[in-house]
Amino acid sequence: MTRRLLLLAAALGLAAPAEAQFQVLRPSFVAGVTDASGGAFSVRASLGEPVIGAVSGGAFSVCQGSTCVPADTPAGVQLALTVLLAGAYEAGTMRTALRAEGDLPTSQPYAASAFDGTPLDYDGLEVSASLPATAVDWVLVELRSSPAAADRVATVAALLLADGSVVPASGSGALALDGLAPGTYHVVVRHRNHLPAMTATGLALGSGTTSYDFTTGQARGYSQGGDALVGLGASGAAPFALWAGDGTMDGFIDTADRNTVWRVANGGLGYDMADFNLDGFIDVADRNNHWRLNNGRAVSQVPEGGGGAMVLVSAPDSTTSVRAPHAVETAEPASQQRQRAARRVIRISND
Repeated sequence: MTRRLLLLAAALGLAAPAEAQFQVLRPSFVAGVTDASGGAFSVRASLGEPVIGAVSGGAFSVCQGSTCVPADTPAGVQLALTVLLAGAYEAGTMRTALRAEGDLPTSQPYAASAFDGTPLDYDGLEVSASLPATAVDWVLVELRSSPAAADRVATVAALLLADGSVVPASGSGALALDGLAPGTYHVVVRHRNHLPAMTATGLALGSGTTSYDFTTGQARGYSQGGDALVGLGASGAAPFALWAGDGTMDGFIDTADRNTVWRVANGGLGYDMADFNLDGFIDVADRNNHWRLNNGRAVSQVPEGGGGAMVLVSAPDSTTSVRAPHAVETAEPASQQRQRAARRVIRISND
């Protein structure tokens, strides 16, 4: 708070005493104080005599005389996104096998070391106290002020549900990015083994909830000359989804995804990058039905590279969470491993 006041005071031209580079604020209550839980109150501070006021509704300002500058963070924006993962799609919905078998982590997984140095490297603190029964997996939602990667301004981890809804870690409702000022943003959705997609144009995000559906057409995804999305219907028609098979997270679906990701994990089970269809097994279905179909066909259409300061924005329900463990695979009890092994149908090929 002290640092914020100093910055705001500087913006107002309020100088601190020359003999001190830092000023310790000594707030004291003044006349007109009411119950903070239900009304307005004021606090007078010693820095150049500004007054910090909290008015009803919680809006803070730094004032000198009749000139005031808002000191509170913006209210934020809210998104209602719909996106499908081609790998998990089956008969009009997406499979929730990872959730059903206890493989889906309750903490967002992108803080794991496996994602370091990739576009999915994110150290947010989102945790789900109770994963929804329809949870498919975790995704990252990224906002940019332009299509360029250098203009990335916010990222939040979210849960993807079977119907394509992207929801906060709480499991329901719009995805809120508190503290982000209203404006026009390009929205990117990322998944750990699918190609990302970005909104075709910037979205005007304001005080209400903005909806965007990636599934209704190829034109819903930003393109640099290729297909941003894959059509899952007859002859490549709707619904449209993110391309499956990018286990290396490099933006290409190629032999590296088979050789260095799928082939190494083939025959395993659990929460794994090589599980392109998200059924909890790494087997020929992942290779034949997804990687092989998309090999050489798909390249990410989302601009990558460049610096740009990245703000980690967490949804409101994640403020008391703990950091996600640095492991992509989730541990399971030996008894559960035996149960899963007993029901598992072996479909292994080294091709």
